[in-house]
Amino acid sequence: RDREGLEVTLARVMFELAGARALTFWRVLRRPDGIWLRKRVALPPTAAGCEPQEDDGPIGAVGSPIKLAYESKTFVRWRDRATRRSGCVIPALGEVGPSGLIDIELSGEIDRERILLLDTGSAAFGRADQALYAAKRRGRNRVLLFEALQGSQALESIMTPSPEVEWF
Repeated sequence: RDREGLEVTLARVMFELAGARALTFWRVLRRPDGIWLRKRVALPPTAAGCEPQEDDGPIGAVGSPIKLAYESKTFVRWRDRATRRSGCVIPALGEVGPSGLIDIELSGEIDRERILLLDTGSAAFGRADQALYAAKRRGRNRVLLFEALQGSQALESIMTPSPEVEWF
């Protein structure tokens, strides 16, 4: 139950921060007959193709960028020239492989400087988390980018282990 609430919350935060037109979070299900997907979150709820999904579907039934992101376990950009839509698919990596896939349709271009080659969702969230804690230490209602903080003492204090912590 906590995991489902966390998935919904992270999807909403990502939707807002990305300035996305639409976002769909797919949970990966490993079954004896193959890999299946379940649509867990669709934002905004009124977007075309974002209707709630009652049944699971095989991964082959979804678009090729989603399947490619699952198989490659990396960030995949997509563009539909006919409709002038573009976006990306980010795999959420678990212990065995992708445990979820986040398909985002963007309203503009993807910020190439903030996306690293072979980036993963967990690494991106880790960078965002570090910037969040640096912002919290500086006061309320602040937005800081990880890239702008790199090399600063704000990030170094987060990344330096405290002497009070016992590592084993």
